[in-house]
Amino acid sequence: MAAKLKMSNAETRRLEGAVNPAAREDVHEAFTDRAAAERAIMALGARAFEDQVRLEAAGETAPPPRDWTLLARFAREWKEPDFPVKGGDLILLGYEPGPMLGDALDELKAIWIADRFEPTKEELIARLTQH
Repeated sequence: MAAKLKMSNAETRRLEGAVNPAAREDVHEAFTDRAAAERAIMALGARAFEDQVRLEAAGETAPPPRDWTLLARFAREWKEPDFPVKGGDLILLGYEPGPMLGDALDELKAIWIADRFEPTKEELIARLTQH
């Protein structure tokens, strides 16, 4: 549908995030857990997350446990931290450019997000070399 409408990648990501039923659970959890909100924003993008918050607030179930406008504002104002590991860092460790490099970066980014963006580049690379 996005290609037919000639949507940009950002518009496509927002639309997909806004209608993604699996995201509703993440957004519901975000109403009571800041870390869950950060993870959901990282996964969906801020605009799609805000769309999901609005859908949740208007939803079919009981009203959200706190003011949805605060969560929507949090999504608009939250700045994604810079992921500390780059592909070049892993190439220096012997990774070849390609899918394995991408998979390793994805794995490290998932760890970094789960640990609330606290691990340093060195700590993340150490976890990767422990496998």
